[in-house]
Amino acid sequence: MTNSEIEEVNGDIGNYRIKIKTRGNVIEGRLLRECEEACPVVVDDDGIKHKAIYYMPTYPDSYGIDFEACNKCGECVRICPEISLDESEKNIDVGAIVAATGLKDYDASLIKEYGYGRYDNVLTKLEFERKFANGLINPKSVAIVNCAGSRDENHLPYCSKVCCLLGLKEAKLIKDINPETEVYINYIDMRSYGPFEKFYNTVRENYGVKFIQGRPSEILQDDGILVVRSEDILLGKNIENRVECVVLMTGFIPDNELFRKLGLPDNGEFPVDYVNSSLSVDSNPRSIFVTGSAAFPCGVAETITNAKKSANEVIGVLGRDCVENKTPTAVINSDICSEIDCRICVTVCPYGAVYLKDDRVTINQELCMGCGICTATCAAGANQLQGCDDKGMLAQISGTVREGDILALLCKWSSYNAADKAAYERLTYPENVKIIKIPCTGRVDAQIILKAYSSGAKGVLIGGCPPDACHYCTGNFKARKRVIALRELINQFGIDPESLMIEWIGKDESKRFIDIVTKLDEEIS
Repeated sequence: MTNSEIEEVNGDIGNYRIKIKTRGNVIEGRLLRECEEACPVVVDDDGIKHKAIYYMPTYPDSYGIDFEACNKCGECVRICPEISLDESEKNIDVGAIVAATGLKDYDASLIKEYGYGRYDNVLTKLEFERKFANGLINPKSVAIVNCAGSRDENHLPYCSKVCCLLGLKEAKLIKDINPETEVYINYIDMRSYGPFEKFYNTVRENYGVKFIQGRPSEILQDDGILVVRSEDILLGKNIENRVECVVLMTGFIPDNELFRKLGLPDNGEFPVDYVNSSLSVDSNPRSIFVTGSAAFPCGVAETITNAKKSANEVIGVLGRDCVENKTPTAVINSDICSEIDCRICVTVCPYGAVYLKDDRVTINQELCMGCGICTATCAAGANQLQGCDDKGMLAQISGTVREGDILALLCKWSSYNAADKAAYERLTYPENVKIIKIPCTGRVDAQIILKAYSSGAKGVLIGGCPPDACHYCTGNFKARKRVIALRELINQFGIDPESLMIEWIGKDESKRFIDIVTKLDEEIS
């Protein structure tokens, strides 16, 4: 559906209703060329000028209208009445959704030191390629700046993955058309992975492109020539290159507006956590799939692979009569919650599963992964995780812990498996170590810790996933912050703060688990 965008998404797996807004339509007809000539609006489309109604060399060939620029003067409609400039809305019902919206460029004008928008010959990759390929510019020297805005805490902290490859492509394009042109590529690190390593070597060795390891600090203009100041790390000195044109290989940004409409976690970056975790085999079904560069920048081959995978997943969803949740989910007691109305749990969910609906805290059970992080933050007890609620956890501790025991609360994804592995390997640890499996260390709150001590425990170990490997994204780091605060609290009760430990224990680190609990038993009286 061309000239259309999603306005609203409601429903759930197998039963989504999508409101779509369409801005006019252009049909094939013999008068469209005359419409283009009559249109008074000229658009600068990344270096190429065309009218607001313009020819698109697609397959099949067609005409389109740039509704962002169209002033709806009606000249095209007067010539061809079959054209419509009116907006319309319609609802469609679908069982699954695939977000394949591709790449969006980072705004190069935000990188002030590179002069985009001030100097005419500082161009984005798309502007340069369109002008160069159409013969509108023919520079004798070009500097290609990789990582323009990427891997930069002031702009995009992440690597956009494909920018290096695009820089190599632009360099080859220049050399193919004009071998005499001097081409420089400034880079931090070259990310030419897999088969593209050969492409990198070809451009460097056969085409004579000069590579400079060092991102420019600034770009200035001197008598119409651009001066690119940078460090050459390999030479160990600062250098200046004078070129006629600079091409900025800007990074890419996610389509956060679309993700918000789809109810996906919106953290200002690509939905990597959702793609790699919420749609994994241990997740709850949702039938919203993010594929290709909508999930994270990727090349054509990888995009095709992702598209095939998403198509198979959609077929798998639509081919079922029913689906079941694969993990327990949090539930909200609205009566208690509305009395307190703190809404803290809304801010901590790593998946956006806890949200406000009609000014009330609500759980999206299709997004909920059952980590219990939100439950641990609810001081009123209104938020409870099924199968791991406060009442059940406290009863389990009361029935398990005795005087002088060490309670080990172990994450089911890593540290609990390490303890399991220790049993298979016939490793021994103190008999007073009592283990309780938890979904995530982020589920452990103050009352659970205090219950362990009041039941007679002399020490408490919280075992979580290694850093940056938490199955629930940030649960282990949230648990660590909570433990630091709880150590100060239990110290006021006369309990040794060193008796409360949090450790990252990988699933294969059985011997390390034994060493930790043995040391804790020996050192805590």
